[in-house]
Amino acid sequence: HKANMQTLDIPQIDGLVKEFLKEEQVECPVTHSFAPDIYVREIFMPAGTVVIGHKHLTEHFNVILKGKCRVIIGDAIEELTAPFTFVSAAGAQKIVNVLEDCIWQTIHSNTDNERDIDTLEDKYVDKACAPKLTTDQEEKLLT
Repeated sequence: HKANMQTLDIPQIDGLVKEFLKEEQVECPVTHSFAPDIYVREIFMPAGTVVIGHKHLTEHFNVILKGKCRVIIGDAIEELTAPFTFVSAAGAQKIVNVLEDCIWQTIHSNTDNERDIDTLEDKYVDKACAPKLTTDQEEKLLT
């Protein structure tokens, strides 16, 4: 499957991320791969977790290699099943309810062939920007 997903625009309400962070945090291992001009970030997300992603600063591919998840995309909640490929616009931010163990890749242009992970994260994500959900979006995501 292929889709072109637009920038995630989540209405703001205070405190939701703080509430999620009160819950036990689950380890989601990340691996990094490189080829000339390409950086691939791969995350394993276990079933039963809710993953709040960072705001991405650049347009990039997303590839779900394994599993099923419910994702907020724009104003909609989409259920995505592997294999599934889509493009996220700059400014995109995802909140994922993992229904089945997922392996998810993001594929980024890396024309300077940088390999330092901290430098790459500074280039591709805004860690200061936390997503917020409306009560209706939270209910649809989690049920």
